[in-house]
Amino acid sequence: MSEMSREEELILLYVLGALEGEELEEAERLIASNTEETRRMLADYESVASLLPYAARPAVPSPDLKK
Repeated sequence: MSEMSREEELILLYVLGALEGEELEEAERLIASNTEETRRMLADYESVASLLPYAARPAVPSPDLKK
């Protein structure tokens, strides 16, 4: 498995909402560059991230919750 590039890592973390400060600004500049590769990575990660809620198991409340 190949290592992730800095740009790919930034875009992934941006899509997940996990960036702050300088890294967030760097990711926003990268996305604003609007290169074909950046657009592709952004679309790919947004597509995957949109499916994450479906991978979680439903939460089952405790039977004692109503008490």
